[in-house]
Amino acid sequence: MMMSLPPFQSPWEKCAQTFLDSYLVQETENPCINPQSVLIRGLLADSLFPEEFDSLINDELQYSAAAMVALSCMRQGWFSNFKEILLNNKAPNDGEVIPEFFFDNLSFSVSELLTAVEQATLSSFDNFESPFFIKWKTVLQHRRANPLRVLELACGSANDYRYFSRYGLDAFLDYMGVDFTPKNIENARKHCPEAAFQLADICSLPFEDKSFDYTYGCDIMEHLAEESLEKALSEAIRVTRKELWLSFFNLDWIAEHEFLCLNGRYSNKLSHDALMEFFRKNNCESYLIDIPNEWPKRFPGYIHYNDRARFLVVKP
Repeated sequence: MMMSLPPFQSPWEKCAQTFLDSYLVQETENPCINPQSVLIRGLLADSLFPEEFDSLINDELQYSAAAMVALSCMRQGWFSNFKEILLNNKAPNDGEVIPEFFFDNLSFSVSELLTAVEQATLSSFDNFESPFFIKWKTVLQHRRANPLRVLELACGSANDYRYFSRYGLDAFLDYMGVDFTPKNIENARKHCPEAAFQLADICSLPFEDKSFDYTYGCDIMEHLAEESLEKALSEAIRVTRKELWLSFFNLDWIAEHEFLCLNGRYSNKLSHDALMEFFRKNNCESYLIDIPNEWPKRFPGYIHYNDRARFLVVKP
């Protein structure tokens, strides 16, 4: 049932509906290859079948890292040379560095990855074909598990959830997505009529305590006003039974949060220490997955496109 509008106007409601439907599935934001989206799917799979798919999860994270490198080369204007170096043993020019992990024994075809990235850039990343669609569907298709009750905060136009069925993951989830932009909810229902989406304010969630096994939110906390941030975090803790997963695009080691509002939209730099202290005061355990610093250890030579992209796992 459609809820009434929250008592404020979403700044995103001013955007065209077609823009809201597509902008968070483009390039590095595409959930097939975005590291944080891949990480969320891996966490869900591991929660369903603990430690069974560690190798597959790591393989897909490696695929994601390779795609991020390819997109970075495209942005820097040397994608064609990057392709020639990898596929035809062309000598690199000065400043053209190929990360060492590309020369490891990869679980996927570099040629097919580069073709997929190139085609998606020319057309639509929503049509990106990942080899991990079939890999995950194959390992999950005959499995049985009690469905996880999952809440997504600020689900947008089902930006991540629209991909879950391609991996066979949707069959294991009792999912609810909430967003405060009506156009996003309309888009989400269009893409995924089988899923539950609800218009709601994440600062005042319409759910009982401990309603969900897992709650996650991608890149939303940086867009909240100062008076809303702790309300939203408190609400997420309140409705979560097992773990809360939060993806950030601007989380850094600064003393305090820095709030910045331009044209009615917040784009803040958040403090790692302030968040950790907030969770500690609320009797939560939390740990950081520091993608810009941890991924180069997993995948030698990798440099993340955003040096403030981080991920928090919180246990209420």
